[in-house]
Amino acid sequence: MDSRKYPWLISLDLRPLTLCLLFVIVKLALLDYRFGDGNAYLYDSYLLSKGGIPYKDFVLADFPVQIFLLTLIRPLFANWTMGFYMVPVVAEAITAYLIYLILHRRNNRFAVLAPLIHLWSFTVLSTSDFITGVQLTTMFTTFAWYLVTVGKNLTAGIAFALSFLTKLYALPAAAFFGIFDLLQKRIRPALWLLLGVSITMVLILAPILVVAPAQLFEQTLMMHFDRPAGLNKLDVLLFFVTKEWALLVASIPGFLFLRKNALSWSFLITIIFFLAFKDLYFVYLDYLLPFLVIFSLTAVHVMWELGRKMRFACIAVFSAMLANSLMSNYLYFTHFQKLGHFSNAEEVASAINKLPENYEIYGSHEVAPLVALLSGRSTFHNHSDTNTQLFAAGLLDREQISEAAVHNGVYLIARITHLPEQGYNDVGYEGYFSPDRMKDSCQRALTFPSTSHESDNQIVVYRCHKQI
Repeated sequence: MDSRKYPWLISLDLRPLTLCLLFVIVKLALLDYRFGDGNAYLYDSYLLSKGGIPYKDFVLADFPVQIFLLTLIRPLFANWTMGFYMVPVVAEAITAYLIYLILHRRNNRFAVLAPLIHLWSFTVLSTSDFITGVQLTTMFTTFAWYLVTVGKNLTAGIAFALSFLTKLYALPAAAFFGIFDLLQKRIRPALWLLLGVSITMVLILAPILVVAPAQLFEQTLMMHFDRPAGLNKLDVLLFFVTKEWALLVASIPGFLFLRKNALSWSFLITIIFFLAFKDLYFVYLDYLLPFLVIFSLTAVHVMWELGRKMRFACIAVFSAMLANSLMSNYLYFTHFQKLGHFSNAEEVASAINKLPENYEIYGSHEVAPLVALLSGRSTFHNHSDTNTQLFAAGLLDREQISEAAVHNGVYLIARITHLPEQGYNDVGYEGYFSPDRMKDSCQRALTFPSTSHESDNQIVVYRCHKQI
């Protein structure tokens, strides 16, 4: 069978598939509930499956592709909610195989190493523990690159649109592929790309624009301008550099070798966008990994082809990447893999169902939506995403929601730091619930140890109801 015609059926080389499968198996063995934004996305997909309209019936600070996909696969995990946490893992495995296919089509002799380098990098290992959307965004983007390399610009446009309709930060890289074609006077490919993007945007966004145009604009675009700055960008970048230093160094000559390729310019545009963007989190930088892997293996391939004198340099590069990988894997498996676990989620959900009141659930977006799903209860007024930045940006009103919550009666669930001997008493809910309402209307109903290995040490369920 012609592997060039059917590249996904390369029957004589199962090595890349084996490397991808190994990653999936290891992650499956480590699978657990996690804190994080993903729990709000899971509940949003539940609301969508029940007929809820994004932006109108519940707040969604991203374009809707991720929750659409989570809704489509809900039947697969009807009795196994934890299975949703395999979505980022599978997405990364697909991305790794796509990188291999791209390099294979370019006759890169080291293409088979792409899944190994990509999947066992610290960035991919650590970020794929959480449902964030970056893995789907990266998968769609990489799929679009592959489709461009095989001349399928219409479907590449569809894939590019799916990428930035999952996470907006994929838009600059996607846009530049079309711009690059125009600059090279390749008008027809650019038009096919634009057509694919346009069709996808219309199909996904038009129904929402009919029923909730203002909410869509406010929640997906204006919120990102109105919210306060987050982490220090320099700290985030330095953390990334210390974890991926060998890949970054090796990618520099590859970037230069591909300087006349759309991929290099898309990478540069993405870097500029990240630096200009108000917020930068480490998880966003997972989006850069496919660029870096392609650049690095391109550099090594070109140097190897230059002859024996350069092969020592290739060996040195691989040695540095191996050392970096071993160090990163050690850090991940001994420390970072332990962070963010919500291992007692089912215990919390079961205990809430034994409480006498049939209250709805409100609280931290990292906790409450998952507990609501596992307990079969509703979130208060569909407030699944209570990220403090939504309140800071003015999309949600903390005092108004808190007043309504205690008037109706809710179980407030929060990740709490409670260390009285150090002066910390029930700290952690203030961003999304009023301290005044906490004092006059809430009492502890249940307390559980936090399994996150982070700054919080308790998961607390408060019974909140206004005393009349």
